[in-house]
Amino acid sequence: MARLAGTASRVVFVGDSFVESTFTPLSLPAAVERRIAAAGGDIEAINLGVSGTNPRSYYYRIRDVALKLSPDALLLFIYAGNDFVPADESYSIWPSLIDESPGSALLGTVMPRTDWLLVNRFRLSEFLRGKPAPPDEDEMLDDDLHAPPAERTGRLVAHVRKSEEKIREVLSRGDDRLWRQAERHPGEQDYLMGWMLDIRQGHTLRA
Repeated sequence: MARLAGTASRVVFVGDSFVESTFTPLSLPAAVERRIAAAGGDIEAINLGVSGTNPRSYYYRIRDVALKLSPDALLLFIYAGNDFVPADESYSIWPSLIDESPGSALLGTVMPRTDWLLVNRFRLSEFLRGKPAPPDEDEMLDDDLHAPPAERTGRLVAHVRKSEEKIREVLSRGDDRLWRQAERHPGEQDYLMGWMLDIRQGHTLRA
């Protein structure tokens, strides 16, 4: 991939949804690029953030995609909320037919660009994990978040349908800070993502 003419440095950003920034006006790389330009600097920021991915995917994305772009700097973002896994949770040594990480897929071994396109154009990361989100989940959670105060916690607990005691405890922290933060403000839109409520014994599942 040829550099943009006149660009001083190429910087590649790798991570999950916090780097991809689907719900913000500017992605993290775009915001950094703009701020550096405003300060008189000049970089080409490339966004390799993909929602629903984890450190295993970051490794293959760096090896098979990012390094081939010959970046001057590579920034890897780890989200402490769900990028850590239990020590006894291992990955299969057998490659899959198609995978979010081209280096671990049979199709990716032969046609890495095609594998990358199929997985990420059709947003298959969550599907490949066997955790597809319910239809209209974002709208459902938004309704729950802005329901009458007496109904909010119960509706969120009912949405998750497990770990009721833990979810109630988490939502009660901070003297109702969550609900105050969720109040609607002109020109702003807050999102509550379903994976944030998906809690397993002892740790949070990866997005």
